[in-house]
Amino acid sequence: MTLTVVIADDHAIVRQGVKSILASLSDFSVVGEAENGVELVALVKRHTPALVFADIAMPYAGGLEAVDEIRRWSPNSRLIILTGLTSRGLAAQAHAASVDGLFLKSDPPEELAQAIPKIISGEPVYSTAIEKILSEAHPSDMLTARELQVLRGISNGETNARIAERLGVSAYTVDKHRTNMMRKLKVHSAAELLALALRDGLLDSASTL
Repeated sequence: MTLTVVIADDHAIVRQGVKSILASLSDFSVVGEAENGVELVALVKRHTPALVFADIAMPYAGGLEAVDEIRRWSPNSRLIILTGLTSRGLAAQAHAASVDGLFLKSDPPEELAQAIPKIISGEPVYSTAIEKILSEAHPSDMLTARELQVLRGISNGETNARIAERLGVSAYTVDKHRTNMMRKLKVHSAAELLALALRDGLLDSASTL
């Protein structure tokens, strides 16, 4: 049985590299390629692929930002996130999003090739380099997925009311998330919070490959 694949990365050379790895395996067919998150979600809706490769940071929406939409339209798709960044914060975000695979673009191709069948069978696999990054403890790991959503809103200059509207919660709840983040990260102002988030790669929307 041939398994369908969608590949999303704003660099053609990366997409070609993934296709080369898939060609070394059997029973995979690439049905679509995307250069940004919007195109990725459209392809997932159209094809409901067995496997999705997504760059962690792309124009309009990165792989992590598209996770919810991918899960919504194709809940059985296995999702492998690729990144050229070695940020501890970004790796932790991907881990919190429960992606099926997480690999650096600098990882050996054979490591990804060996992992793909395991991921298809339902076993999450992170590369050796990613596991090493994740083993380095950091206070930012304590942030929840919702707190990270609030943090992204703050970084975009959104008010509590706007963030609340977008997330479907109350402004009071957003303020509580902000307070909790500052307490967890031991900072005392929104400026300090954003500076730490940028330093540790928590704001993937502010990062480029």
